[in-house]
Amino acid sequence: MNFILKTILFSLVSLNLWAAEDFGKASREAVEEVQHNMTNVSAREKSINENANTRAADRQLTELVGNGALKQESYQLSADIFKYLIDKHAGDPIKAQEELLKAMKDPKAFLGTLPDNYKDKIRQIAAEVEAKNKKP
Repeated sequence: MNFILKTILFSLVSLNLWAAEDFGKASREAVEEVQHNMTNVSAREKSINENANTRAADRQLTELVGNGALKQESYQLSADIFKYLIDKHAGDPIKAQEELLKAMKDPKAFLGTLPDNYKDKIRQIAAEVEAKNKKP
């Protein structure tokens, strides 16, 4: 797996870890709130300002993809993956977080567990970052 793809995946896992950390109780409303905080720019900025882990994850993503559309796409994808993991683990945020911690150790294996649409989106973002980095 190329470096950019691995780094994108690592960033997405980091974003999901801070979401799971802030998650608390498993409910439909809580999942929606986490997704809102990840995808809504002003809600996200509030979280970034209030939480050092969120700030670190955001800084890492910004260094990788910049502040443009790719960043918003990455946050949207992270929110979608977060919901997928919560649904996969029947609403258990602890099990979802455990899966994310394993993903930090082996992002390639984690990528293999995701549905094809998420894999494709991760690869697309990685390809765009790679193309952007090759421009003079």
